[in-house]
Amino acid sequence: MTKDNLRDVMSYHQLDEQQRAAYVRIEDAAVAFANVVLDVLPACGDQQAAIRHIFEAKATANRGVAVRGVV
Repeated sequence: MTKDNLRDVMSYHQLDEQQRAAYVRIEDAAVAFANVVLDVLPACGDQQAAIRHIFEAKATANRGVAVRGVV
């Protein structure tokens, strides 16, 4: 990221069909992983932290799709 592309990176990016499909794949994988965490860990702080990290990884991956890997 540079000052030259900062505005573009921070702005909304309308997705094309290929990007929407990638979002769905990422979401499906995140939900599957989160379900495993919920199945194997007792309800505890570590379980919630793992779920939060999965959500953050999903959001980061989606951002990479939206900006086409610019960042």
